[in-house]
Amino acid sequence: MPKKYVKPKYDSVTGNAIVEYAKNYLGLRYVSGGNSLTTGTDCSGFTKLIYKEFGVSLGRTVRSQIKNGSYVKKSDLQKGDLVFYGYGNGVVRHVAIYMGNGKVIHESNH
Repeated sequence: MPKKYVKPKYDSVTGNAIVEYAKNYLGLRYVSGGNSLTTGTDCSGFTKLIYKEFGVSLGRTVRSQIKNGSYVKKSDLQKGDLVFYGYGNGVVRHVAIYMGNGKVIHESNH
């Protein structure tokens, strides 16, 4: 599955702080359309709520979130960057937060 990498638009928030905060929610229950870090989220709800804690506003859907930044090469990824997954036909279906060392943190129904 091809991936698209996006650098979020923020200045004062460090990627490390975002990743460390997101780690608090590892194992959060997957809920399709969910929008709560208590009762569960889907992938875009997860990223939206994590970034919201830092004053960064993201759209609610994967398609809207991909518009919140600019493309970066995989080799240029930094902690806190958003990573988008799709099917190679321009359809993006999943979003995650880059943690560094080739790892991401995300909400998944798998």
